Amino acid sequence: MARIRTIKPEFWEDEKIALLPMSCRLFYIGTWNISDDNGVFRGNPIILKSKIFPYDENLRSSEISKWLDALVEARMLIPISYENESYYKIRTFQSHQKFDARYPNYLIDNEILESLIKENENTTGTQRDHNENTTGTQHGNGNGRGSNAHTCAPPPSQKNDFEVRKNSFMNDCAAWVDVYSKDMIRAFFDYWTEPNKSKSKMKFELERTWLLERRLRTWENNDLKFNNNGRGNNKKRGCSDEELAEATRQGISRAQYNATNNED
Repeated sequence: MARIRTIKPEFWEDEKIALLPMSCRLFYIGTWNISDDNGVFRGNPIILKSKIFPYDENLRSSEISKWLDALVEARMLIPISYENESYYKIRTFQSHQKFDARYPNYLIDNEILESLIKENENTTGTQRDHNENTTGTQHGNGNGRGSNAHTCAPPPSQKNDFEVRKNSFMNDCAAWVDVYSKDMIRAFFDYWTEPNKSKSKMKFELERTWLLERRLRTWENNDLKFNNNGRGNNKKRGCSDEELAEATRQGISRAQYNATNNED
């Protein structure tokens, strides 16, 4: 159940908050209303979108996921995994809000929550220490570091959060199955959900801008151009998903592609 929450005047002058995009700041305030009295809320991007931005039809849950990541990176939210579900805790929530003791409201028992937070802090601290002491391209020196040192796997809570975001993106893509073919949606999904080396982000999350509707439309246009391109004996090979995605990213025109493709 949503609650009335307080915004203090100094919130608007906080330099750390000012570094976040304006839409992310508004989302952050929205999470206060849907949090329990410990500042905990469920982390499903689809549910968060429906509760905080119910009338913004063009807003995709993948954008919500980006905001959550940004708030975690800014150390405003703590990611928690509990009973195979994703949750977040607002770090400074209880020091800024007032609560009615007559109507307690908690999603996770206090003792369990404390242990989950401690577990997250320990994991995050260990990961941070590792990142500070190891670089990605060091040469081996016999101490277990360097080019032969393996990349640390993300903590369990991070893995669960990754899967939540991937499932959310899958649902976003599936919503367009009446517009585009299932094969095209699958190829698009498989390409853009490829994880980075640390397996913390997917390829689409690394893009500077992302509008799913436009990406799908461009992907289809390029698919038609490249894989059905040519006349008679001059017909060229179909392009790979990598080439198709690169063209989608650059917005390459058919004329440009044909000119390049026929140089040889």
